Amino acid sequence: MVKVQHQALPSQQLRAGPQKGQYRAHSDTQHYDHFYKIILTGDAGVGKSNFLLRYVNNVFENRPSTIGVEFAYKVTYLKNKTKVKAQIWDTSGSEKYRSITTGHYRFALGAILVYDVTSAESFKNCRYWVDSIRCYADENVVIALVGNKCDVPTLAPQKRKVSTEEARKFAEDNGLIFVGESSAQSNTNVQEVMSALFEEINNVQTDLVQKGLKRAEVLKVSEEEVMLNNHRCCY
Repeated sequence: MVKVQHQALPSQQLRAGPQKGQYRAHSDTQHYDHFYKIILTGDAGVGKSNFLLRYVNNVFENRPSTIGVEFAYKVTYLKNKTKVKAQIWDTSGSEKYRSITTGHYRFALGAILVYDVTSAESFKNCRYWVDSIRCYADENVVIALVGNKCDVPTLAPQKRKVSTEEARKFAEDNGLIFVGESSAQSNTNVQEVMSALFEEINNVQTDLVQKGLKRAEVLKVSEEEVMLNNHRCCY
């Protein structure tokens, strides 16, 4: 059964139900080795919801900007055959909702920071988003920088406002993963970005366990505990 899961704002109820293009929860999610909470962040209008929809459902549909937060699940396998259940939160980039959405960063082991390659402003604001993620998410959070809508300058080069080199340097200077640019519309580099993020999270968390800085069972924190703490820190 297809299901959208929402965290609505106190004063505004989001619709949920069998809508076209909604996120699907993976049917085989009961047994897994690790549970990773992931957040999608970045300015409003950069294509976060479309990126998630492409990754989870492998479809593209123009969607309105997210109000509050939504989340979806997907089960995936790492290169070492470890089974991971990912809970991916699509957060609003609107300034008026930031105090609410940042409350959902808690326990996040990974973040996808999305900017629009045709918007210099969205790239400039990545500095704010990096600081926000590191302030509220897990102290060892892995951040992947993604320049979305790379299909646009392919057809109209004059619309590009952020170069790949600029983004790569920003990622290097700030300790971020940069797999490359993506396009949710043309399905370019979406799966690759997510795979790289999961692999790096596994590397970081495994290293912490080996160094005795984290217990192995912490990686199996239940989604119920994550959801409980999200409710506690939001409103």
